[in-house]
Amino acid sequence: MYKASTLEQLFLKVGKVHRYWTGHLLEKHNIHRGQPPLLFSLKMRDGQTNSELANRMEVTPATISNMVRRMEKSGFVSRVRDPEDERVTRVYLTDRGRERQSEVENTLKQMNEIAFGNFSLTEQEQFQQLLEKMMGNLHHAFMDENPSFDPEKC
Repeated sequence: MYKASTLEQLFLKVGKVHRYWTGHLLEKHNIHRGQPPLLFSLKMRDGQTNSELANRMEVTPATISNMVRRMEKSGFVSRVRDPEDERVTRVYLTDRGRERQSEVENTLKQMNEIAFGNFSLTEQEQFQQLLEKMMGNLHHAFMDENPSFDPEKC
């Protein structure tokens, strides 16, 4: 069992290990760990433009372009010219993309079940409260430096 010398080290290590294993499970579905937010965004509102996706996911348009191109090659999304404005291209989930999105959702649920497997419901609620408290601490400590920062967008 891993034993950290500080709470901060343990907190960071848990995040890294969680990201690693989540990425490992997603790769089994031919999905890079940065792609689920795009799948979920399109599930919520199919037919977004690259700039809408970039704004929603808070990444650069170039990042979205590369991600969409890669996912289009894999058959998860398609790009279609907007019939009302030929200059605009919209991104849609394909049937294969919808299947993948569902698999990704199940994979993320599986990861949560693994991570919180031996936590009671009370412990999970307490842990959530502690993390929310930590988020509040960080927000209040740095609010003056960047008042427009929104932790919900991270």
